[in-house]
Amino acid sequence: MYHAHFGLSGPPFQFNPTPDAIYLGKEHREALALLEWGMTNEPSGLTVLMGETGTGKTTLVFAVLARHYANIRAAYFGNPRLGFERLMLAALEQLGIEAAGRSKPEMLDAFVASLDRLASDERIALLFDEAQELSDDTLEELRLLSNVDTAAERRLQILLIGQPELGERLSQSRARSLNGRIGARAVLNPLGPEEARAYVEHRVSLKGGNAGSIFDARALSCLLAHSGGLPRGINVLCHNAMLLAYGEGRPRVDLATAKEAVAAYQNFFAASRRAPAGKRRFAALVPLRFAAPLIGLVALGATIGAVYVRSSDYGHVSTPAVSSAERDESRNLVIAAPPEPADASLDSAPAGTPVLFSTAPSEASASPKNAAQRAASAPKQSEPQMPRRIRVRYRDTLSAIAERYLGSPYDVDRLMAANPQLRDADRIYPGEIIYLPATGAADAGR
Repeated sequence: MYHAHFGLSGPPFQFNPTPDAIYLGKEHREALALLEWGMTNEPSGLTVLMGETGTGKTTLVFAVLARHYANIRAAYFGNPRLGFERLMLAALEQLGIEAAGRSKPEMLDAFVASLDRLASDERIALLFDEAQELSDDTLEELRLLSNVDTAAERRLQILLIGQPELGERLSQSRARSLNGRIGARAVLNPLGPEEARAYVEHRVSLKGGNAGSIFDARALSCLLAHSGGLPRGINVLCHNAMLLAYGEGRPRVDLATAKEAVAAYQNFFAASRRAPAGKRRFAALVPLRFAAPLIGLVALGATIGAVYVRSSDYGHVSTPAVSSAERDESRNLVIAAPPEPADASLDSAPAGTPVLFSTAPSEASASPKNAAQRAASAPKQSEPQMPRRIRVRYRDTLSAIAERYLGSPYDVDRLMAANPQLRDADRIYPGEIIYLPATGAADAGR
């Protein structure tokens, strides 16, 4: 595949909304915190996150779902155009709630009864992606559904995630009752220039490389300028530019290649509309030298899609088969998480744990091969040893990490000092990268 041409272990710019390689800049970290708050603590029971298409909303939703909260049972809806009754049926199936029948009153009765059985610290969360596509009737039904939660602390949390059109829908007079009840709300903006560069570096570093060795500085500036700061746009343009360079046998993406990738992406549909009727122009639009790489990429995309995203007719995330008794006993959120990226420089985490990166990549995140070369060439006593990186495990805490690697559960302050990106010692994510203090104690605790 083309990534091997650049010395990478895999394609760095994937298009599936999976959280295994998420980059948390300022905007995305705040949006992730909003979703977490909306699932666990929002007193109004209604949360809204809006952002342009391609900003990474769905990736953030999967990231927060993958945290496996022990006291939250969640249902995710990726196809909001279904009617309210079919959405309720999908919710009952995902939550493991059995109803006497499939009529609307029977399903609502079963849902309310399950809600009433929850303990005070338990929650049911309903997450609607692409919520701007919900019908007016469904939006009103969701408002009425929120009325069934009469407890002092909200046990039913409804999260609406959508494009800016969702705000236009909610601002209309017929939705004023729903809009007036929404508590937490935020807009996810595109990445700024510096964060966009850090995003590219982060993506490439996960596959064992660095952006500077693949993209000429002017080429990367060109690609980022035309991406609009949207992660999806960055993925598409950088991927296409690398594919073009590979087809030409070039070791790096230069400015001419970047401009060609931008022009091909922006003018593709215009060129196809100008094609004479009855003539096949595929050979003119995509040179034959790219046919084999493209076929391979299509096969790779199909494989990745089959592993990561398996949607049913209701558009919900596939979950393992769990009996109703087991669900009621554990109240665990069960979401199928993707496999981890191959990064031998990090301690292994449990299978299925997503990787959430809270800081921009630096030299500390360089490939193991380059790191080993630098260590071999530099005098061992002339430079201090760089801190080791470890990955947060499922249900891990900072005190547990301190005890495991530093020898004492009371060394949380040292971990906080070594990780300025952490603002709350009680809020770390499975798969997040934690830097250990540059001392010998880290090795002693292994």
